[in-house]
Amino acid sequence: VYEVDRDEASKQACKVSFGKWFVASILTVIVGQSEVGSEYDPKFWEVLLEREEAQMDGRFFLCWRTKNLYMWKVRHTYSFIVNNIFRMLILGLAPIMLSVTPAFEFIKDVLALFFITKLDDVDGGSSLEQEMSELKAREKESYDLLAVDQDLEQTADVTVMLDTPPERPPS
Repeated sequence: VYEVDRDEASKQACKVSFGKWFVASILTVIVGQSEVGSEYDPKFWEVLLEREEAQMDGRFFLCWRTKNLYMWKVRHTYSFIVNNIFRMLILGLAPIMLSVTPAFEFIKDVLALFFITKLDDVDGGSSLEQEMSELKAREKESYDLLAVDQDLEQTADVTVMLDTPPERPPS
């Protein structure tokens, strides 16, 4: 949005190629279905947030313990912003930006635009059931590591107590 506002060429009708704008508009409509990244999927998030795994404890950024529900709501918000709002902005502004590019840069810019917007998509993703079983396995592993860590701390405390001579009362 800022780039379109700063770009003087896009504000001058004599520098805008309506042919390029038309081609770019058609490309964003045709290619927008597959090459510009996936759309926001509210049904996926609805199903995910209603699962029993949402009430399990997890680690937010591997630091803070919290329920998966809260982490998933944050990701849901990010998904809405990126896959809905930003995607629409890109698809809406791309024809305007491309209409003022020189002819030799037009194709390069179109390919770059579609490549960059496709980067956040995951090819060959796994099913929700596979992800949930991996989540449960990771949670079990983190609980096991936490238990081992607590056992080591208790052992270290006992060792320190045994190595420290008893205090003598002041005489």
